[in-house]
Amino acid sequence: MLVWIVSKFVLYPSVTERRYVSLEKVLTLGSKQLMLFNVIIVLLALLFDYPIQQILYELLTMNIIFIVSKTVFVLFLKLYRTLGFGFNRFITIGDHPSISNMIDYLMLSVSSGNQFMKHYSKVPNRLELKKFLLKSFVNEIYCYSKSLSNEDVKFLMSLSFKHDIHLHLVSEESGASIDTNQRQGVFHNSELTMSPLMSRKHLILKRSFDLLISSFVIVFILSWLIPIIGLLIKIDSQGPVFFPQPRAGKNGVYFFCFKFRSMTIDADDRQASKNDSRVTRIGEFLRKTSLDEFPQFLNVFLGHMSIVGPRPHPKSLNDKYDLQVLRYNERLLVKPGITGLSQVAGYRGETIDQQTMQNRIRVDLLYIRSWSPLLDLRIFVRTFTKTLFATDSQAY
Repeated sequence: MLVWIVSKFVLYPSVTERRYVSLEKVLTLGSKQLMLFNVIIVLLALLFDYPIQQILYELLTMNIIFIVSKTVFVLFLKLYRTLGFGFNRFITIGDHPSISNMIDYLMLSVSSGNQFMKHYSKVPNRLELKKFLLKSFVNEIYCYSKSLSNEDVKFLMSLSFKHDIHLHLVSEESGASIDTNQRQGVFHNSELTMSPLMSRKHLILKRSFDLLISSFVIVFILSWLIPIIGLLIKIDSQGPVFFPQPRAGKNGVYFFCFKFRSMTIDADDRQASKNDSRVTRIGEFLRKTSLDEFPQFLNVFLGHMSIVGPRPHPKSLNDKYDLQVLRYNERLLVKPGITGLSQVAGYRGETIDQQTMQNRIRVDLLYIRSWSPLLDLRIFVRTFTKTLFATDSQAY
């Protein structure tokens, strides 16, 4: 069983569109796993002097059962969905330029089980929308980002978390690049699909590092830091201790990114700038020391973020740069990070123009292409030492 599990993690891709995967692909991946499994078991049999003839007979039996059962299961699942069961119901919100292509993309194959329920040009009455989603058993919401206000995003995110509905915010670039014939989105055409971070075994390694570090920080640092900083924030200004802001995560799925509140409660969504009047007294200290970022270790523990990766951007930046900056959305191939190569390379803080953002994106894509455990460790150590022993002029 251990050999079987290991062989699966080694060979299977980290991400698959399960509703669209073909029988041929399932059997190809399964055959590779079987081959590796067979080789390892035969070697172990020879090493420990097991009866090789019996081992070969049992492996042959297992291979036949595996291939037949996989084939029957996939064909049954596709037939099950074709007959109208197991539907994945979705709605769309916002007049995206390629809205019809998006719907065709999701509905191309009957056996995928997707079912289009309704389109809204804008977010309707919230109570009406909630009733419709629950009554129709909707599983997914696809929204055109530029059609939504920040309040709309927060409402839809809260609704999706509470009722287990997947929320997707579609940018102009990602929607326009959908190919309904090949069923590929903007990310799948990228050379970054060959990144080490597309490998399941590397993702497991990275996730293990994230869980180890975030658990340590939560137990030994945040357990006493949150009460102290929370008290200082409350003394300094009115408002909540935390500032949860919707940020774009992996594959463009938004999540609430946690930070200590460092601005007044009436602050707008603009990026912080030098000598920003919205920043409170304690907030200025938190930003200078990067302590405002520490609650994001909770996001890491929950799986929204990684310790190291491209920084998550708010909706306003994504709407502004998705078409202006070349390959902007390809950074969403991986989980965002508390720190990243861009930050240690000097691209931290306010992006004052398009060229600054373009440079940041180039560094982010370089990180994704060149990822290794050693690179993550070096970025983490560099960030840690820079925070403790140096003053970052861009931390404001």
